[in-house]
Amino acid sequence: MQKHWDVMRSDDGGESWHEVSGNLPTDFGFPIDVHAHEPDTIYVVPIKSDSEHYPPEGKLRVYRSRTGGNEWEALTKGLPQRDCYVNVLRDAMAVDTLDPCGVYFGTTGGQVYASRDGGDSWTAIVENLPAVLSVEVQTDYSGRNAAHFSARLEAGGKEIARFTALAQRETAIQVPSPLAGHPLPQAPRGVEA
Repeated sequence: MQKHWDVMRSDDGGESWHEVSGNLPTDFGFPIDVHAHEPDTIYVVPIKSDSEHYPPEGKLRVYRSRTGGNEWEALTKGLPQRDCYVNVLRDAMAVDTLDPCGVYFGTTGGQVYASRDGGDSWTAIVENLPAVLSVEVQTDYSGRNAAHFSARLEAGGKEIARFTALAQRETAIQVPSPLAGHPLPQAPRGVEA
């Protein structure tokens, strides 16, 4: 469980919880997800603090624990490692059920990243969207070894688009134009888009 401060774990169905933030650079953040086939493998994206919602040191890193939270490793291959001041919101991370497990997350900077190898490496599969508030994944069991995902986009508190993409495992990730035929509304004066 990620509750803004602390990463917590329960081994008794939620009756009791203990902290497993361990060697994370900070224990503040929003998203947490569990590997589809390895229940002790956990993914989090730490954020600097409750007043500074961006990655520590401006380096976007997903942290993975293969020990149920006892030890964490930074996953950085393919992610920006300087001047990255985005946030990953609570519902903006998801995993698929393929083997190897795919991990996906979206940022408030409008990027969606995907890992087809359980987090070892990352690819920006789409950029320059409005803030990504949520990412959902549906696995295609037709034998094509692919995962569909969608990202919901909001402006002014209203959903303006739902972006859907197909992550092919054997080939490059195929990304259709998310907003084809759907112009984005203009930001109100004095508000940054």
